[in-house]
Amino acid sequence: MESNNTTNPQHMSTFTENISLFNGIFIVPTILGILGNSLVFRTIYTWDKYYTPTYILMANMAISDLITLVASLAYSIASILSWLFNASLSSWPITCRVLSYLITAFHGVSSLSLTAISYDRFNTIVQASLDQCPPFFRRKKALSIVLSSIWIAGMTLALPYPWIITIDSRLPYICEMGQIINTANLVLYSISCLFSTFLPSLIIVILYIKVVLFIHRKWRVSSSLSAKYSKDEENKKKDVLKMLIVTTTIAIIFTLPHIFVYVIATVFNSTLSNVIITLPLYLRYLLYFTYKFSVMACAHSPLIYSLMNRKFRQDMKITFRQSCNSSTSLNAKTSHKVGVTTVVTTCDDYVSRQNFRYLDSVEMMEKIDPL
Repeated sequence: MESNNTTNPQHMSTFTENISLFNGIFIVPTILGILGNSLVFRTIYTWDKYYTPTYILMANMAISDLITLVASLAYSIASILSWLFNASLSSWPITCRVLSYLITAFHGVSSLSLTAISYDRFNTIVQASLDQCPPFFRRKKALSIVLSSIWIAGMTLALPYPWIITIDSRLPYICEMGQIINTANLVLYSISCLFSTFLPSLIIVILYIKVVLFIHRKWRVSSSLSAKYSKDEENKKKDVLKMLIVTTTIAIIFTLPHIFVYVIATVFNSTLSNVIITLPLYLRYLLYFTYKFSVMACAHSPLIYSLMNRKFRQDMKITFRQSCNSSTSLNAKTSHKVGVTTVVTTCDDYVSRQNFRYLDSVEMMEKIDPL
């Protein structure tokens, strides 16, 4: 009996109306995520002390999260407008293809950035401490190669998606993947899911477990480490590590359910629309929220940073106030010492300062690295 109700046109009409309403509600956290990631990037860019590998990788993730949220906002607006004017998104198929590609590609870039951050923490805390060698990402060339590779990989892995995006007439306001019947499409889609989501998540979990176990074994009992780092420096590293673990855990929890839904639909040679239509109403909404939460995984990072990193929160506040004052933001650059402002008098002076902001010397980076 419930099966007949779930396919009832009246139920479908109510469902699509409510989805459009929820799209409007989710616009608010999306905009907040856009503003938050913009502030994170600007803070890291403005303050010299954040020109360290971990924070540069965080800035890289903030950019990809920002693009993902902007594309998601455009998709929500397009979906709402198509519902308001009773026009299917199939009238603008290129909209679905482009926005779906952008969301998938840059969500993948964020996932790979989280993987790079976890490796940086593992390499800096575990490997560098045991081997007594400079961390891998302290080399400017290595960091540049990794950043470029992350963007190329994320955009490449998402290439299959525009070709399999479709709009079902029963759910005309939703962009989704059609049935993946072609073997080539199935292989490409499987590789994309594996390397942009599942494998990075597995690597992140393994690396952070190793870091936590190392800290538990060594930092509390090793006199050599105590001699190398002061108690305050150890606490800073632990606090930042906790912040990054919380950020990564939330991102994985928000992202994986929606990916699992698509994988299951693909395995059974179905589509998301077919899955939605055959489910009870409450499960339809659950599936919809798995998608929205997967996008919100790109919006939570600024909140976690501000809650769990006191120094970064203070610098975000200062940067925000400077941004509100156009004359200050244009004429002053804040140095790595809190409260000290260096005025940039000419364009040439500004450019020359930017060229020297990344410190190649490992010793100097050790002195200012807050991690």
